[in-house]
Parts: sequence; structure tokens; C-alpha cells
Amino acid sequence: MKALVKRFFISVVIAVTLFGVIAPFSVNADTTVAKLWVFSYDGNSSSSLTTAGHSFIVVKNFSSSSITVGKMTVPSTGSVTLGTWGNKNPTGLWYNLESYFIYAQGDYNGRVSLIMSLTASQLSTLNTQINSDESWGYLNNCSSFAKNAWNSVSSIQLSAGAPNTPANLKNSIKNHDYDVNFNVAYNSNVGYYIGNTFYPVNMSSFSIGNGFTSDDIARALWDEMHNPNSFPGNVTNDSFFGIS
Repeated sequence: MKALVKRFFISVVIAVTLFGVIAPFSVNADTTVAKLWVFSYDGNSSSSLTTAGHSFIVVKNFSSSSITVGKMTVPSTGSVTLGTWGNKNPTGLWYNLESYFIYAQGDYNGRVSLIMSLTASQLSTLNTQINSDESWGYLNNCSSFAKNAWNSVSSIQLSAGAPNTPANLKNSIKNHDYDVNFNVAYNSNVGYYIGNTFYPVNMSSFSIGNGFTSDDIARALWDEMHNPNSFPGNVTNDSFFGIS
């Protein structure tokens, strides 16, 4: 028996020496490849019905290779913010716009968040949810997107209330062990996808006003693009959009 064990041990040593790995062993299915945050900010309003504020998610790559988040490739140690918008052109899902607002404008002060680790399987589930929920509507807004993304992979199920609002989601997050003003890394790769094509937007030289004869309309469009609230009607120049 001892001789048999010895021969087995010698065989294992030879296999490791020659091939560097033993075939039956594989990466642990529970290995963390990324981390997910859900954020919500209510504009510091006391009303749960306010449309001020914004909700979004952040995914950071904790693996040694690139991963895909939604439709964007994220390098090792990189991160991406994702949120849907009703007052940008186009409406719907944008990438890294929140990171710009936090970095350049100091927005979302008072934001609350939860964090969880993601396995490769959970990341795949999250991507399916993200890519099936790219549109924005009053009843399917930024808080709906962030809540649905989080709930697709987490055992902690959040609510954005009825109707869904950033304020309601913020209150739901605060029922758990939450953080305030957790740091969001800046990613300058701001833009959106149409199909599988990415359209980058340079926020520092945004030229949406080109082609308009009225400077006031151009200014209003600029203001709306740089508005950190995701609902239409939360900027000074609302009249230019037919919003009263």
C-alpha cells in the first residue's frame, strides 16, 4: 500500500513538473471577478415623490484580465458607471456619465450605496439584465434600471417604490448596511451604444447647440446635457423643451 501511494505521489510531481497544472483542477466558480455598487441620490429632497436626483450602478473589474460590462470592455482594475437618462440625446443607457458629473461637477453629494462581489456567472446575469433594459421611461427610469440590475444578482432585494424614484430607492438602500458618498472613479470614456456601436461624447466641448440659430436654445440644450438629474424638467430653461 505504501509503495502504491509513493508511486502516485511521484506521478503527481512529474505531472506538475511537465505540465505546470493538474487537469482536474479549475478556477473556483465562486472567484470574484468584479464588484457591483448600486447608488441613489434624491437631490437632498424630503419627498419620496420628487423626480430630482439620479440612480445608477458601478462595476469595477477585480480580475487580471478584461471583462465586458453591458457592452463595454473594462480593463483589469478599471470601472464603469451605467445609468439611464430621460433628458439626454439619445435617451436611455449612457456609460460613465455619472463618473463625469462626480469628477467635474462634484454632483451627487449625499449619495448612498451598497456593494457586492460578482462571480463570472453573476456578471453574465448582470450583463443580460443591463442589455435588456437600455431604454428610459417615466415608469422605467434610472431608479428602475439601477434597482433591476442590482436585484438580478443580489440576495438583498431593493425597492424603488411606486412610482419608481431615486428617493424611494435611496430609502430602500438605507434599510441595509450602506455607504455615503462612496468614491466613484473617473472614466473619461463617456458615451452610449446604438446597437453594438459606441458613440463617445466629449463633455468638455459638447456641441449639441450647433445648427441652432437661437443662442438661448443652444444654451438650454447644453444645460440639459450637463444636468446631473436624469428626469426631464429639472433645469432652468425648461420652456425650451415644452415643459412647464
